[in-house]
Amino acid sequence: PIADLMAAVAPVPIAPVELPSWRPGRSSPSGASAPCPSPATAVAAVAAPLAVAVTTASRRRRPRLGRRVEGRPVSVVVEETDRHDLEGCSPQWMETLLKSRAVEVLFSGVERTERLDDGQVYLYFPKMDIGPYTSQVRMTCKIVQERANRADVQVLAINPGLMKDGAIEYLKEFEELLEAKTEIQLRWQDDGRGKLRIYQQALQRFKYYMPNWFPIPDSVTEALLRTFISQAMRAGHEEVFRTLQKEAETA
Repeated sequence: PIADLMAAVAPVPIAPVELPSWRPGRSSPSGASAPCPSPATAVAAVAAPLAVAVTTASRRRRPRLGRRVEGRPVSVVVEETDRHDLEGCSPQWMETLLKSRAVEVLFSGVERTERLDDGQVYLYFPKMDIGPYTSQVRMTCKIVQERANRADVQVLAINPGLMKDGAIEYLKEFEELLEAKTEIQLRWQDDGRGKLRIYQQALQRFKYYMPNWFPIPDSVTEALLRTFISQAMRAGHEEVFRTLQKEAETA
């Protein structure tokens, strides 16, 4: 939603972009499979069009390198919690599954992953065509299982990239456009009746810099973004549970 608004009033021509509608298996504008929803997918879906719109406008205005993008700071905080029960599974089964396949369970549908030596993981979301530009978001995450019956996802960095000379060039200074903090927590316990009770909690904190030329009131863009993120997070919880159900059926 915020991308369509920015595209409509941007000082350079940017065609409105269709953001993921959270239907697994759907094709993206670039032809790749759209990502299945996860709480962190909302960050990626916002980051790509925001980077294209603001960066393109900034390039035209020739800002000094290393200078924070001028704009109005707008903050959004969204939290969603959900609970599901899984038949016939134990806490030990869940812990073993996440230790071996946490990325596949929590982030199904990303284009590819790259595991780093320090335990961090690069998540590459499917490319998005935004007007004449092709963008791809790379997210750096770390999955921590230091406590019993609990897994925490730490989102360490978000780097949207733009296609240049046939390759994606990732923006290292994107925190100047969007500050995002994502906390994802998965907890589980035996309910004593043969079911595994699963709690999913996700907290998104956004602080983005709306360009001074953007005429739409901040309250409008904030409300749109809040609604979009909430829907993405709820859909993400449902998708994680569906993935866990499939894993349980094949165990």
